[in-house]
Amino acid sequence: MRNLFSYDNKFMQMLMTVGDMIILNVLFLLTVLPLPILTMSLFGDGLSPLTMVLLALSLFPMGGAQAGLYTAAKVQADKDDDSSLVSAYFRGLRNGFGRIAIANTVLLLLIMVTVTSVFNITILQTAEAAKSISFPLIISFMGLFFCLTFQTVLVLFHSRFSCTVLQLFRNTALVFLLHPLRAIAMTLLTWLPLFIFLLNLNFFYIATPIFLALYFAVAHLFAYALMRKPLGFLISKYYQKAGIPNPEEKPEEAEEN
Repeated sequence: MRNLFSYDNKFMQMLMTVGDMIILNVLFLLTVLPLPILTMSLFGDGLSPLTMVLLALSLFPMGGAQAGLYTAAKVQADKDDDSSLVSAYFRGLRNGFGRIAIANTVLLLLIMVTVTSVFNITILQTAEAAKSISFPLIISFMGLFFCLTFQTVLVLFHSRFSCTVLQLFRNTALVFLLHPLRAIAMTLLTWLPLFIFLLNLNFFYIATPIFLALYFAVAHLFAYALMRKPLGFLISKYYQKAGIPNPEEKPEEAEEN
């Protein structure tokens, strides 16, 4: 019975991990949601272009928040950092404001444009009209999915490797071309709530408690696990080619000890 509440017990470790995921999820939502909610309350006049632009601009903290989740996911997966997941989140959040905010805001603007197109075709049009323009709907969904995929990989790459905005876009394109299936799986995990919102609003409302409790933290943890090895390989190759020590690699003396 004593071992049940021991920190070395697997059940207790699982409960602590779940607790950390809930805390991270709440921190993520508190970072991302206040500005969009304020924007919608002030300018919530439907799907007008101005509202979509303002909403995308109000989501500029999302890149830093996602980078914070990926930084915490790295600490959780690699077990090479004694810092807590919460401190890792704030470290990634702090590093995520800057170049990533600019690149992420550009992609969020594109995402809002494609979301508006999907809504205009599927909701604002009649059912018969929507059937007659199914090709534009397919194009809109393809554009939306591409923007979401690029945004997901870009934030993960920045959380592991700091570079300029142009390098961010170039390296993200490289990762996407080399590992398209992993990138698509990451996108489905990260943006599943948005897809559910677009496809089945009733189910979205039913699943909202899960999204609010721990979904985003868990989704980013699994998304990081999908791209952990290939991304680490690309980063190590860059440092090797540049002749610069990789800060993520442990010194040989430490490994021997």
